[in-house]
Amino acid sequence: MFSKINNKTLFILGAGASVFFGLPTGAQLVKNITKGNYEIAGITGTDLEEFKKKLKNTGLKSIDLFLEYAYKNYSKEDSEKYIGIGKEVILYFMRIGEKQFNYNEIVEKVNDNWYLELWDRIHDKQYKLRDGSITFITFNYEFSLEIFLYKVIRHTNYSNKLEKEDKEKIIDLIKKIKIIHIYGTVGDIILNTDVQIFSPDFSIDSDNLMGIKYDKDRIKLIHERNDADSDIKEAKKIVEEAGNIYILGFGYDDINMKKLGFEINPLERLVKNIKNRKINSKSIYATRYKINDRKVLDKEEKTDK
Repeated sequence: MFSKINNKTLFILGAGASVFFGLPTGAQLVKNITKGNYEIAGITGTDLEEFKKKLKNTGLKSIDLFLEYAYKNYSKEDSEKYIGIGKEVILYFMRIGEKQFNYNEIVEKVNDNWYLELWDRIHDKQYKLRDGSITFITFNYEFSLEIFLYKVIRHTNYSNKLEKEDKEKIIDLIKKIKIIHIYGTVGDIILNTDVQIFSPDFSIDSDNLMGIKYDKDRIKLIHERNDADSDIKEAKKIVEEAGNIYILGFGYDDINMKKLGFEINPLERLVKNIKNRKINSKSIYATRYKINDRKVLDKEEKTDK
């Protein structure tokens, strides 16, 4: 799958890249939200049912698009209410997905686990993670990639018992891995030799080196990000400098493509001339689950009109 991991290699990830982890795609999340029977602390049942009905009846394919539509088209009072509920709902379902999945099994989940294939190619080249030769830009809120890399780095490089110096080396490497979350995250990754000081919502494993502290305010919507944000500028620079780009589990929305500096949607270019994978001297490899050539070309024709 990853035939070229040399020079500067970038991975661009959408929701489909984490499906094996038990987390939903954008469309699946909408279905879970609108059809589920659940309660969320701080939100009345009436408000939650109103939100679910509104989300369902708009017919939009993701909750992110619905919240963006609410921001642009509803009254200030209604848009603020829907955005507040929306972020709580996103956090609720992300937490459910992560709780249902045992973090200690992330390495063992071999079915469709592209993380394992990636690690097989780079486990003896970990310096590429440290020096920025391999980077990641994700449109996902969750931390499955960070957790996977932490687990394999910890157990590949060290024995069962960790000394304090070993812990500090692992933390230093993990912090140097460049992973940019374009629309924020479900909270904060806590890395410390004594993670209990920070009282995370839970720790990843018995080493207590990594934990997660949930915070809905870390989730960012489309209108809450702009080109002047430092990490958006950094993401564009990474795209510009990358020699190889792998795009996985992505929906190729024009807004997101332009946010990364793509003037031409790479999937459209690849469909037109699949043998020529180079765009602006970059080798681009793109997956497109359930997106056939006709959908791509129809989309391009509509854009051109």
